[in-house]
This record gives sequence, C-alpha cells and structure tokens, in this order.
Amino acid sequence: MRRWHGVISSISRYHSIIFLLSLTITLFLWIDRGDQSDYPKVIPHGMRLAEKSDRRILAAQLIACDTTTGGGVGNVVFELIAFQEIARKLYRSPAIYSDSSTCLEKIATFVEHMPHLVDGFLIVKRPNVRFIDELMGSAELQRRLAFSNQLLDVAKSSVYPEKIDEQTHNICVHVRRGDFMKEKFHLESEADFTVDATKYLIRKMHKRGISQVRVFILGQDAAWARQIFAKASLRRKINLTVIHSPSYLPSMIDWAFAKLYCDTTLLTASISTYGYWMGAVSRGEEVFYRTKYSKFEPDFVVNLWPDNWKPIDY
Repeated sequence: MRRWHGVISSISRYHSIIFLLSLTITLFLWIDRGDQSDYPKVIPHGMRLAEKSDRRILAAQLIACDTTTGGGVGNVVFELIAFQEIARKLYRSPAIYSDSSTCLEKIATFVEHMPHLVDGFLIVKRPNVRFIDELMGSAELQRRLAFSNQLLDVAKSSVYPEKIDEQTHNICVHVRRGDFMKEKFHLESEADFTVDATKYLIRKMHKRGISQVRVFILGQDAAWARQIFAKASLRRKINLTVIHSPSYLPSMIDWAFAKLYCDTTLLTASISTYGYWMGAVSRGEEVFYRTKYSKFEPDFVVNLWPDNWKPIDY
C-alpha cells in the first residue's frame, strides 16, 4: 500500500484529482469484441485486444494521454506507469479504451523507442455508462439502499412526528443552496423555479384527480424555503410544511423520510447527489428534476438522471 500511496502522492494535487476522477474501474465478466469497426486503428507494441477470457481488468480514460494539447511525453509516461502500478496492486490488468485513438497513437510512437512501456496493457471497448437506467428500481439497488428499522423509526418520530394521512399525496421538494452558492458550476435552488415548479406539480396532481395534496420541503435551507413560500402566499393556500432535520440525526435521515412518505419528488438543484438519492429511494418513485443544473452553459453534457424521471424546464 505504501508504494501505491507513493505513486499517487507524487502526482501534483491537480493532476491526481483529475486522474483519479477519470479512472473507471470495470470488472468484465466478458468482453464484447463487436465487429471490425470497434477495433482501434492502431494497436501499439506490447498491447493486445481483450479476450472473453480476460476477466480482471482496470480500464481508464487517461487525461494527458488522450489530449492533443498539454499531454507531453513526461505526463503520458507518468500516467501509464502510475496506472499500471495501481492495476498491479489491485491484481488487475490495465486497459485503455479502444476509442482513445489519440492516446493509442501517442503510445505507438513512444514504444518505438521504449518497447516495454505498455507490456501487458489491454485494449477494451468502452462500456455503456448509462447503467443507471437498468439499475434504478431494481431489486438489487433497493437492497443496497435499504434502511435499518431504527433509522425509519427515527424518521417517523423526529423528522415530522405528527401523523401523516396515508390518503394524502405527498410532494417532497428538495432544496439545496448553501455551498452551491459559492460554487462556480453547481446551480443552487432558485426561488422562482422552486415556487413555480411546486405550483406546477400541485396543478398536475389535481388534474390527475388527486384532491388531497400535501407539500414537504426538505433540505438544509429551511429559513430560505419558509421565506420564499411565504412571499408567494403558498403556505396559506396549500398544506405545506418546511422540514429542517436536526443536525444530530444521521445524515441520510431525509432519505428515510422520502422512503416512508414521498409520492412525488421534485429536485430543484438537480446536480445535488443528496437530492438524487432522495428521489431514487422515494416511496412513489416519481421524480421531477430541473433541466438546468449549472450556472453557465457547460462544454460537456451531464446526463445522470434516469430516463423515467421527468425533466422540468422553466
């Protein structure tokens, strides 16, 4: 472990974060070789295409290696050696994705002069990252995210101790501001969207013929939520409760509340992973989320939300 730690710690803080975030660990039970179009144009000396018999693989997108700028020979070799050492410590074979053409071309030129640089590396087809659609709602995910009876009892007694009518349709609105307000990328819950989207869901439930609707606001910004809904005069018109779970309770307590009571969940800061899992474990499994998730138009697409979740764009 010390040698592995030494490899990682010797990378600059920035590059180590980028490297580790880009690392995708995949245990391949089998490899779909596909047709000839899946094969890379270049297979560097020392590397080979993965076979079905190759079962213990660590695949990665190497940042310096796979960019046309800023990825000089020093950075690329550093990535390859560090990655190979990590894979060895995990008893796996290092692998590069077959569509990483820039990286493979760079390696091909390097091994002309360093013939053993990538000995033992494999080339694999990139897996489908939209695994979440298959996983969401599955028995396996429900098993992994199951709460203890103790936590569920605490959610009943401490989060909102009053009896909740089982005949009422509960809309749970997750809000997140706090640290997101200081972030350059993450878009926090905004007042106009939060209020308007809540009104929209109430009308939607009424159109479905659901007359008894109750709204619960969950998150760590209770004072802000009370203020915006009071300003909109919604609290006097509908059955709306702002919940602020005490900090001494377990951090996933709002998830347990959602599991018990939330029929429809609204994510007003849709990039929040806390809100994400609140929707995933919610009782009704009907989730609406804001399509706008960043403070600027990113140059990449974040597509983390399951296809059966419903986007709202205001």
